[in-house]
Amino acid sequence: MTPDRFDVVVVGGGVAGLTAALLLTRAGARVVVVDRASASRGATELLSGRARRLLEEHVRPAVLDHVAGHEVSQTISLWNTDEPVSWGTITSPWGPGFALDRNALRRRLQRIAQDGGVFLTNESCKAPVMIIATGRTPVHLVPRGEVIRNSQLTLMARVGARSSESKNTLYLEAAGDGWWAGLPCPDGGEWVTFSVSKREVIERGGSLVQFWKRGLQKTRMFASLFPCVENSFEVVSRASGMQRFERACGDSWFAVGDAAFALDPLSGEGIEFAIQSAVMAVRALLAEHRGSATKEYQEQIDDFAANHERTRREYLTLAGLHSL
Repeated sequence: MTPDRFDVVVVGGGVAGLTAALLLTRAGARVVVVDRASASRGATELLSGRARRLLEEHVRPAVLDHVAGHEVSQTISLWNTDEPVSWGTITSPWGPGFALDRNALRRRLQRIAQDGGVFLTNESCKAPVMIIATGRTPVHLVPRGEVIRNSQLTLMARVGARSSESKNTLYLEAAGDGWWAGLPCPDGGEWVTFSVSKREVIERGGSLVQFWKRGLQKTRMFASLFPCVENSFEVVSRASGMQRFERACGDSWFAVGDAAFALDPLSGEGIEFAIQSAVMAVRALLAEHRGSATKEYQEQIDDFAANHERTRREYLTLAGLHSL
């Protein structure tokens, strides 16, 4: 493998990186994806209806045929209301979402990319152009300015399923110092998450399991959904607040997905943005006037981040979650 073999090196093999690599390869570029990440701990991810359509449009039709999961056709939320509110996919023009294992989706996209001519490796590579798709990890491959983030954590636990009816339902509740979400796991059980300020976790002390259980006791809907949580289970945490660098692109590089702007999971649009940013970056890279196209890409990321932050603040303020 020689340094001049490739036109573009993509650092990171998640949804954003693989989508960008596949689109560039179809446009005639020689692309290598450098992916050294091991499989993350199993977690259920919500693929929005729009994200599903975007994958089918830009990656492959019926892309989820070999990915286990459950269609999510209903949302039940308790968000500053006296009683839970339910709405179905009839309110969305994109159709139902899909609850899936993120590692399964990643493996599926890797196979599609390789079949499409993308070279995958875990070795260092060089190319005239770089796509940074390293997720939330602040990898300093190029000067990107200061990182801007808020210190939110999401505590995640897999518990027994509530009922067969819950397999097609997303649950949301604002309670106490944070908010809760529940999604059906592809292979059974429920993936229940608690998003809260990192400061709250540190100040209250104790184990993550104890903190998660105390938070569950403060809820109304989730406490009734899961009244008999197992005595022995694991809670894992990950950073989940908004995060971005001052710069999302440069003369010969573009950041995509979470590396460009990491969304708050409350939006449910993380995978959607990963695909959108990859498509926008590829268009800018292939543009006849790349300088102006690069500037436009930065403006698009900035505008998206500003709108997302404003909408997020409105929802959190509505629920009285001022610490997030």
